[in-house]
Amino acid sequence: MTSGDLGSDLEAGRELQRHLLPRPLADLGDWDLAGDCVQAGAVGGDLFDWQRLGEKVQVVVADVMGKGLPAAMLSTVVRAMIRGASPYHNPADVLRRVAVDLADDLTEVGRFITVFAMRFQPGSDTVEYVDAGHGMAFVVSPGRGGRRLASEGLPVGTLPDDSWRMHSTTVHPGDAVVAISDGLHDAVGGLEPVIATADEELASGADAASLVATLTRLAREADSDIVDDVTVVVARRLAG
Repeated sequence: MTSGDLGSDLEAGRELQRHLLPRPLADLGDWDLAGDCVQAGAVGGDLFDWQRLGEKVQVVVADVMGKGLPAAMLSTVVRAMIRGASPYHNPADVLRRVAVDLADDLTEVGRFITVFAMRFQPGSDTVEYVDAGHGMAFVVSPGRGGRRLASEGLPVGTLPDDSWRMHSTTVHPGDAVVAISDGLHDAVGGLEPVIATADEELASGADAASLVATLTRLAREADSDIVDDVTVVVARRLAG
């Protein structure tokens, strides 16, 4: 394969990932939802997605270990598998099915996937979620800081027979669930700057899209030469 062929493949991969980004959802009631991914290269292993599941909305942030085309290809497969299984299973069982179906492939290529998946229903203050080794999701209450959501499970692909447990949390009007990838975490030196910035922005009345833009800009300002994908998703409950 020539360098020109490889460049064409990477450009095709970039276009595919761009087209697979989730479209805005209408009629979210008292919720506001936005996300973005700033890739370090032409393609990347980060993904975020959302979909309607009856009366609920599911939001997913995942990170495939590694970079480049192999990680991008695997992230596309993971997205499709999660979308296909989610109408029939809770998020923990979805991850279990992904882990079982991809066990041989993940072992063969020596990769694993961190995943945070949550579901909410407009009009409700309860959020159900599962965290498979991701550990970078938190609830921000404007003026009161943030609290990290539980992350006690291992990444998908770490153990062949692993399983995960569902959790729930309360999100009050004005609060926001923020999920990021380790690209932002590493660029700014931890979660504390991210939580502090999110707290300040929400307290000033920022909507979900504005907060996403601020946090991705925070990564660029901290490290103009981004070396890992930066993904940010915000699900904000509107103040009454």
